[in-house]
Amino acid sequence: MIKLSACRGIIFVWLMLFLLPVSLSAAPQQDKQSAQDQELQALISELEQNEAFYTELKLKLHENYQQPPGKAHPKWKVENETEYSILVQGEKFRQEEITAGKFRLHTQNPQKNQRHFLEGMNTTLTLFDGTTYRRFHEFDHESPGAVGQRNQNKLGEISDLPKRMENYGRPHMLLESSPHVPLSIFLSGKKAMVHYPGLPVHPKPFQVKAWIEGTGEIQGLKCTQVVVERLNDSGVRFSKQILWLAQERNLIPVKIVTYHDQFSREKPIKEAFVDEWQQLGAGVWFPRQAHIDRYNLFLFKYNGSYEIDWRRQYTVQQITLHPKVQQQDFSVLMFPQGTTVRSRFNHQQRKYIVGEEKIRPAEKE
Repeated sequence: MIKLSACRGIIFVWLMLFLLPVSLSAAPQQDKQSAQDQELQALISELEQNEAFYTELKLKLHENYQQPPGKAHPKWKVENETEYSILVQGEKFRQEEITAGKFRLHTQNPQKNQRHFLEGMNTTLTLFDGTTYRRFHEFDHESPGAVGQRNQNKLGEISDLPKRMENYGRPHMLLESSPHVPLSIFLSGKKAMVHYPGLPVHPKPFQVKAWIEGTGEIQGLKCTQVVVERLNDSGVRFSKQILWLAQERNLIPVKIVTYHDQFSREKPIKEAFVDEWQQLGAGVWFPRQAHIDRYNLFLFKYNGSYEIDWRRQYTVQQITLHPKVQQQDFSVLMFPQGTTVRSRFNHQQRKYIVGEEKIRPAEKE
């Protein structure tokens, strides 16, 4: 019995020696991960408090788009201007945009002597009153084939499945076009994005892995540096972003750098900056001017040149917090005669042309 007890004791000691290093190495790693998660959650909570300042606003925004910017490649230059008029009240929103200028023509089978640029205008009005989503889009472009002729169309949509508001009315997401959610929701991950009201742009939202890298200084502003990785459903990263959230500017990103792994992990595919700020009240800030540069990584991949493909420059012309609104601003949209309208209510779809009595049968979803 004494020998058996001694053997059991030796076995127990060896088991403890074997398991102890694992426990000691795993515990600090778990503690570190837990501390990082808590730090991120504290930042997300602070972001939510700051985003609340902008839930009711009226905004007029001007955008200049150049591809490529400046004087580079003048023969291939495309430039157009967009005027945005945005009204937000909680989940309700109204966005009108008018774009005019030169557009690049993309065709799968280009013909000889075919035009590569077209002059034209796009007009879009989008409304959501908390229940019903309405949208009207009209375009008037030069015809790519026949000189002197124009391509014109009017399209309408009305549905009980709302699509999400674009990010122009969210100062924390002004430098990032997708996803169409607040920054606090974006950093919270896929589950939060899926459950955010409205339909996402992409049917399958990507996974998000975010953490705080530290602090830094951009344009004289002390910033919290956040790293965000986007991953597919297999957990493979396809892009990475570094955000500098300005601590004295309501944590609005003053700089965002984006890398796309398909092209390069060293060279960013996009860089975005707030260039000028305006103060709307005590402790409340809003970007006055900003720009986004996207690099032509196809050229970088095939011939090693690294240059800007296009640039978007934003100028806020007017911003008002807590404006007086009429509820009809979010619900009244009269489709012009000749508009082809698609409607969807209670899982039933139909299509009709305004001014014509004939309505096509409901379609299955």
